[in-house]
Amino acid sequence: MLLEGWAARYSLRTDGSRRITGILLPGDFCGIHAVSGAIMDHSISAITVCEIGMIDVSELHKAFQLTPRLGQALWRSKLIEEATLRTWLVNSKNAIWSLAHLLCELHARLVQAGLAKGNVCDIPLTQEDMADILGLTAVHVNRMLRELREEGLLEFSHMRLEIPDVSALHTAARFDPQYLYQGLSASM
Repeated sequence: MLLEGWAARYSLRTDGSRRITGILLPGDFCGIHAVSGAIMDHSISAITVCEIGMIDVSELHKAFQLTPRLGQALWRSKLIEEATLRTWLVNSKNAIWSLAHLLCELHARLVQAGLAKGNVCDIPLTQEDMADILGLTAVHVNRMLRELREEGLLEFSHMRLEIPDVSALHTAARFDPQYLYQGLSASM
């Protein structure tokens, strides 16, 4: 489990380029595959300095029996992970919407985790990282960030995101956070 920092799930394409398929924030499971005995088909890389907590699989299975809500939380985590990737894929047709949507998503997740201060949050992703998430080039991401800034929808400088009007950015990005299951009770 990621306790501190940011990490990314990624896979390498046949040409050797990286495609980020998930962003991990504090509280996210890194090695959910171990619970089922499956082999991980991707890699995880630290984006920032990270602290991880190791959980013995046999102890985790015991904990699931004693506290079924823990197992439900694991399933909820997997639902969100899969929904996020589907959303990234569906939004990939329009570069500016994709980028705006990604920033809305990250802001919403950081707010939920208590890691944002209102409409301001640190997002330690480079333009290359964002490009690897969205399937774009870093130059294209740079242009889209400039366009969003010129439209007054956001400021992104030195890895700090400020959203002057969150609802305006949500509208422009067509962002509906329902896929993040934020309203779903942890007790399910």
